[in-house]
Amino acid sequence: MYTIEHPQHTIQNAIDERAFPGAVVLCARQNDVKLLAAYGTTAYDDAISRVVKIDTIYDIASLSKLFTMTAVLVCTRELGISIDSEIARFLPDFEYSDYPNVTIRQLLNHTSGIGIEVQSLQFQPTESWVLQISKTEMRDAPGNSVRYSCTNYFLLARLVEKWTNRSLDAWIEANLITPLQMTRTGFRPLIECSIDEIAPCEIELESGEPWHGVAHDEAARVWMREQDSASGNSGLFSTVEDLAKFARLWLDEGCSGGRQIVAVEDVRRSFEETVQAEHYVQGLGWHQNVSSWMGLRARPGTSGHAGFTGPTLWLEPSHLESSTRNVCIVLNNRVFPSREGMPRFKFHRRVAEWLRAT
Repeated sequence: MYTIEHPQHTIQNAIDERAFPGAVVLCARQNDVKLLAAYGTTAYDDAISRVVKIDTIYDIASLSKLFTMTAVLVCTRELGISIDSEIARFLPDFEYSDYPNVTIRQLLNHTSGIGIEVQSLQFQPTESWVLQISKTEMRDAPGNSVRYSCTNYFLLARLVEKWTNRSLDAWIEANLITPLQMTRTGFRPLIECSIDEIAPCEIELESGEPWHGVAHDEAARVWMREQDSASGNSGLFSTVEDLAKFARLWLDEGCSGGRQIVAVEDVRRSFEETVQAEHYVQGLGWHQNVSSWMGLRARPGTSGHAGFTGPTLWLEPSHLESSTRNVCIVLNNRVFPSREGMPRFKFHRRVAEWLRAT
């Protein structure tokens, strides 16, 4: 067991151990911000390094899935579509595949059993990706077990686009980012922001240059380049304060600025309709009770998500008994200069424990 310390010391230790070069941390309780601070730099002793600021933009990787999940819940509610509907109803390639009975719910909670990661398709024509997924062998029977996969959220994105006749990123921009006034969030940060405002990601071996302002995730990067749309599993860029606005939407039962963006029933079911995974509980998009980064004393039902590039976000849903409505967000670019760095979750966990002890 470790001594609870201030996040300033925790993050400095992480920087010293080269878990990541810098970070931005936000800890809040009942809308009262307990800590909002930036630490370190965006790179190690490099020409592209900049001092991290509160509004530094990070590639949030799989936290993007929370936005895709939100789009699915809103669209199915508006169109009267059950999340227990089979996806073959909307994606004909699946009708005669090994997955005809896979449902929207099973994509949301990672129980689809689909046996391929969408990143492996990066060298295939993007027009064939859905078909290629439908042709792969099943990894497990649908609904049998939780197997986390980016492919599930890639397919959910295609469903949203079928239902709305809009690209996923356009839908998210119009229905989430703009209403929530997330002014430094988007899938194409270089359009409106300087590259100096964005933390770099992994250095590509061939070019010797980092992925910087474009998605680190291979599938998200290729899909955006060739289809001019978000892949659904990754690719969103944001800041800690913008993500706090998104977290507050879920704490306030889907309401923001007097507007009901997500139905109250869908907010609650996203947290409550769960299945047991091996080391955590899986909700409709949310991971629950992940002690490795949510903290050893996380209340049952504490929900959030982590991203491959470094970020974590967790919150205590308002419906939890004696919920303190804690929110904890840590953004960093732990994949710079390489994804083979020091583990970072122990530092996120210590920040979480500090918030609970404060």
